[in-house]
Amino acid sequence: MAKKRPTFPGTRKRALDKRALDVEDPEWRAWFLEVARRRAELEAAGKKFVVRTYEDDGDSKTVARRKADPIVLKKLVKEVAKDMRPRPADDLEAIRNTWASVAGPEIAGESAVYSFRGGILTVEVYSGILLQELRQFHATALVKDLRDVWPASVPLVQLKFRTGKQSPKP
Repeated sequence: MAKKRPTFPGTRKRALDKRALDVEDPEWRAWFLEVARRRAELEAAGKKFVVRTYEDDGDSKTVARRKADPIVLKKLVKEVAKDMRPRPADDLEAIRNTWASVAGPEIAGESAVYSFRGGILTVEVYSGILLQELRQFHATALVKDLRDVWPASVPLVQLKFRTGKQSPKP
């Protein structure tokens, strides 16, 4: 068995709590263990702050700020995803079929659904003359007809037209 030391141990910081157990006097032992506990608290508190030292007009200045607590990315995504309603994967295909049935075979042959985002349906029109006619004369009637038979989970807010280029058919 190791011989107990009659005097207090060395004051090296990292071994203070282990070496305090070698002291015979219980009051000294309690004191050393308390110092070790306080040092551990100070080290833990030091990890919560970022300290920077810089020179300003020849004087050394120190700035400290609290460290940011890391946030798990999964939490942030969950909060954002709560507001987003899932759309079925076949929404766009159903919208394309609805556009073809509402617009009629003549207009559907010269146009195609380009995109649907945020309630705005964008239709690509291949003829400039047809594009102007749809914008000026048929837009409101098409929106009303589309809303009557709208299949998507997101409601139709607006109908937009854009010029497009028809791909060659094989």
